[in-house]
Amino acid sequence: MVDEIGLRNFINRGNFRLEVTPGLWKTLYEVNREGKPSNVITVRRNGVLKGYASYLPFVRGKLTALGVLDINADTEDVLAELIDAVVERAKAEDVDIIYFRKGPSSDDRVFDKKGFTSFIETVITIALLNPRELLRAFSEDNVSGPYLRLNIKGLEPVAVVVGKQRINVVSESKPDLEISTDSETFLKLFFNQTTVLKEFVKGKVKVSDVLKLRIVKRFFDLIRQEKWYIPFGDWT
Repeated sequence: MVDEIGLRNFINRGNFRLEVTPGLWKTLYEVNREGKPSNVITVRRNGVLKGYASYLPFVRGKLTALGVLDINADTEDVLAELIDAVVERAKAEDVDIIYFRKGPSSDDRVFDKKGFTSFIETVITIALLNPRELLRAFSEDNVSGPYLRLNIKGLEPVAVVVGKQRINVVSESKPDLEISTDSETFLKLFFNQTTVLKEFVKGKVKVSDVLKLRIVKRFFDLIRQEKWYIPFGDWT
């Protein structure tokens, strides 16, 4: 499992992702099904892990399916080999369809060649519990700029200094500007699924001083995640 976590982190090193420990990996991805082969398929070259896929069969009504919880490969050839192996497992499980949640490292051309059809998905289903800790991941010291208070409905306010290229999460102080929104809108902005102006016009983002809307835009530009990797298994 350590090899799989290392490969996953290396391939997705430029993407926003959730931290997976060996214990969590075992819980989410290495599911022990008595009498069945391991649900983690691996491809190795000269003893070195080059790709893996974790899957689980499930039933939705009358439909039987095989859901790929996570798949990562360092080359197109390895990805193609993994897809073939998943298809063979699906045949053995006698399922009707296969679901893939492709990562940013996955090449659509490989899936297209294998006859898979892509559909637009919603970004993710996720609960925002602690925005302060989330923003701390992007926080840096010695940042100068306006103080912004982020008010997310139902959660503690977060004070942030918004610099030209960085932010700094700080202790509460008198803000130069306040933003009010809900967690759903915040996450849509964070994951680059909408824009500040669009949500401002809809009334989903409220600003204490409209003339400082550009600061709000800069704040979300600095924390926005255009690339992210949260596979099916991480949603559990």
